[in-house]
Amino acid sequence: GAAQYTCSDAELAHVRSALEMRFPESARLYSDGYIRSVVAQYDSAHPKRRRTLEYCIRKLQSALQWRAQMRVDDITAQECRRALCVGSLYWYGYDQEFRP
Repeated sequence: GAAQYTCSDAELAHVRSALEMRFPESARLYSDGYIRSVVAQYDSAHPKRRRTLEYCIRKLQSALQWRAQMRVDDITAQECRRALCVGSLYWYGYDQEFRP
Protein backbone atom coordinates (compact mmCIF):
# COMPACT_ATOMS: atom_id res chain seq x y z
CA GLY A 1 0.00 0.00 0.00
CA ALA A 2 0.88 3.66 -0.07
CA ALA A 3 3.12 5.14 2.60
CA GLN A 4 1.59 6.83 5.64
CA TYR A 5 2.57 10.46 6.15
CA THR A 6 2.00 12.93 8.95
CA CYS A 7 1.52 16.69 9.32
CA SER A 8 3.55 18.44 12.01
CA ASP A 9 2.20 21.24 14.19
CA ALA A 10 4.44 23.71 12.33
CA GLU A 11 3.09 22.54 8.96
CA LEU A 12 -0.49 22.82 10.23
CA ALA A 13 0.21 26.37 11.44
CA HIS A 14 1.74 27.27 8.07
CA VAL A 15 -1.27 25.97 6.12
CA ARG A 16 -3.75 27.65 8.49
CA SER A 17 -1.91 30.97 8.22
CA ALA A 18 -1.85 30.84 4.42
CA LEU A 19 -5.57 30.00 4.26
CA GLU A 20 -6.68 32.58 6.81
CA MET A 21 -4.91 35.44 5.00
CA ARG A 22 -7.34 35.15 2.08
CA PHE A 23 -10.18 33.21 3.69
CA PRO A 24 -10.74 34.01 7.39
CA GLU A 25 -13.75 31.65 7.36
CA SER A 26 -11.39 28.71 6.84
CA ALA A 27 -10.88 28.59 10.62
CA ARG A 28 -14.51 27.53 11.11
CA LEU A 29 -14.76 25.37 8.00
CA TYR A 30 -11.59 23.29 8.24
CA SER A 31 -10.74 21.46 11.45
CA ASP A 32 -7.13 20.72 12.35
CA GLY A 33 -7.86 17.06 11.71
CA TYR A 34 -9.14 17.76 8.20
CA ILE A 35 -6.15 19.91 7.26
CA ARG A 36 -3.77 17.28 8.67
CA SER A 37 -5.53 14.59 6.61
CA VAL A 38 -5.14 16.65 3.42
CA VAL A 39 -1.46 17.35 4.07
CA ALA A 40 -0.71 13.74 5.03
CA GLN A 41 -1.83 12.28 1.69
CA TYR A 42 0.65 10.89 -0.80
CA ASP A 43 1.25 12.65 -4.11
CA SER A 44 -0.82 10.73 -6.66
CA ALA A 45 1.80 11.36 -9.36
CA HIS A 46 4.57 10.11 -7.06
CA PRO A 47 3.12 7.74 -4.42
CA LYS A 48 6.44 7.42 -2.61
CA ARG A 49 6.32 11.05 -1.50
CA ARG A 50 3.85 13.28 0.28
CA ARG A 51 1.96 16.17 -1.30
CA THR A 52 3.75 19.50 -0.99
CA LEU A 53 2.34 22.09 1.39
CA GLU A 54 2.01 24.51 -1.53
CA TYR A 55 -0.15 22.01 -3.42
CA CYS A 56 -2.35 21.45 -0.36
CA ILE A 57 -2.75 25.18 0.21
CA ARG A 58 -3.71 25.76 -3.44
CA LYS A 59 -6.28 22.94 -3.36
CA LEU A 60 -7.85 24.13 -0.10
CA GLN A 61 -7.90 27.74 -1.32
CA SER A 62 -9.54 26.58 -4.54
CA ALA A 63 -12.32 24.91 -2.56
CA LEU A 64 -12.79 28.04 -0.44
CA GLN A 65 -12.88 30.21 -3.58
CA TRP A 66 -15.56 27.94 -5.07
CA ARG A 67 -17.62 28.25 -1.87
CA ALA A 68 -17.39 32.05 -2.09
CA GLN A 69 -18.26 32.16 -5.80
CA MET A 70 -21.23 29.83 -5.37
CA ARG A 71 -22.33 31.72 -2.23
CA VAL A 72 -22.66 28.42 -0.38
CA ASP A 73 -23.14 30.13 2.99
CA ASP A 74 -26.19 31.97 1.65
CA ILE A 75 -28.10 28.93 0.36
CA THR A 76 -31.30 28.29 2.29
CA ALA A 77 -33.45 25.19 2.61
CA GLN A 78 -36.28 27.11 0.91
CA GLU A 79 -34.08 27.66 -2.16
CA CYS A 80 -33.50 23.91 -2.36
CA ARG A 81 -37.14 22.93 -1.88
CA ARG A 82 -37.94 22.18 -5.54
CA ALA A 83 -34.78 20.13 -6.05
CA LEU A 84 -35.55 18.18 -2.86
CA CYS A 85 -39.14 17.51 -3.96
CA VAL A 86 -38.21 16.11 -7.37
CA GLY A 87 -35.33 14.06 -6.00
CA SER A 88 -32.48 15.80 -7.83
CA LEU A 89 -31.08 16.79 -4.44
CA TYR A 90 -31.16 14.89 -1.20
CA TRP A 91 -30.71 15.98 2.39
CA TYR A 92 -27.69 14.49 4.11
CA GLY A 93 -27.46 15.87 7.61
CA TYR A 94 -26.29 19.28 8.75
CA ASP A 95 -23.08 21.29 8.61
CA GLN A 96 -21.20 22.63 11.65
CA GLU A 97 -23.65 25.52 11.93
CA PHE A 98 -26.69 23.18 11.79
CA ARG A 99 -27.68 24.15 8.25
CA PRO A 100 -29.02 21.44 5.94
